Amino acid sequence: PIDNGMSKEELLAIECELLQSLNTLDIYPCSQSSDGTEVERCLQCSLGGLTPESFDFTIKNSIPGCTISLSAPVFHSVPMVPVQDSKHVLKTARNQVLSGACFLTIGDYTIRYAQLRDIIEDSDRPLFQRDVEGVDRQDDLAAARLFSATTLAFILKKHSEHPSLASYLFVFGDMVDGWQNRYINHIVQIRMVLRTCFFLMAWRAHVLAHLEYSLEVQFISRESFDIFTFICDSLILLILVYRNHFPQYPLLPWLHSTKPCEHVFGCMQKLKADFNIADVLYFIPKLMLHLSGKFGELSPEQKVNATAASYHHTYFDIHNLDIPALMTWPTDAEIEVASFAVAAQEAEQLLTVLGI
Repeated sequence: PIDNGMSKEELLAIECELLQSLNTLDIYPCSQSSDGTEVERCLQCSLGGLTPESFDFTIKNSIPGCTISLSAPVFHSVPMVPVQDSKHVLKTARNQVLSGACFLTIGDYTIRYAQLRDIIEDSDRPLFQRDVEGVDRQDDLAAARLFSATTLAFILKKHSEHPSLASYLFVFGDMVDGWQNRYINHIVQIRMVLRTCFFLMAWRAHVLAHLEYSLEVQFISRESFDIFTFICDSLILLILVYRNHFPQYPLLPWLHSTKPCEHVFGCMQKLKADFNIADVLYFIPKLMLHLSGKFGELSPEQKVNATAASYHHTYFDIHNLDIPALMTWPTDAEIEVASFAVAAQEAEQLLTVLGI
């Protein structure tokens, strides 16, 4: 059995055994997703030690420090990209704003919990009171509301004195939208995550250069920084892997996630609270009925949201799905242009407004 106390080494042994079992059936995963805990991230970083091969790619940029180097382990000629669940990442970004352990400072402006209180005190507020007070830090919908276009527009209109909060919500909301959007093409997704990378790099460099600032106080946590940069790299790698190895299939980034597993586990817990693998096999007929037949009268999104509170599953949602756009693969030259001529300049413009 797998429990919360298992070490990276123990999990790596299980991962290795699972990969070998899949490979014997000619199944070669191109991604491995996790929720982003410290142990899981260490495990993902250790996957490269299981194989001598790697897929490497460099996005050149003439701006000093902005060249991006990417790498993923290769198993049986197929790269396997370590991925962080994008909705968990959005909650991480939200929790950084709610945290009282730091005093986020971007240039001349700060991001504070009091700014969220200002929002919910307005009669036209786009957030619920429970999104700010007595919060559930694992609430997918609360995170989605905070980083929504509606909240961003509200801040720009009624609280323009908080440009750092607006910039933060825009940058990280856009980063996750790159994973969740059903219709934008991949070069735009790359631009979105690269902008986030450059924004983070410049913000961090500014804090390090400031004599009175420290990363522990004025910047997001080390773990969050690692997670944010990790998920940006992962999306670009997935696009490259699909372009090079599976160009005949559309890349649906939102399915490279832990959400389907969480949904199945939630349904299983309704059937039996404490279950093991034998129970899962035994309950497969009931589980299939529970997932598909029982909620036949509901919409796909309603079906997958009939599980535990906090989690809002949307992986069945195909509204505005644009398959041709998700099968349009960018060239290396287009990626470099997106990096230098677009993403880096957009990040610079945002940071200039904030005083960096």
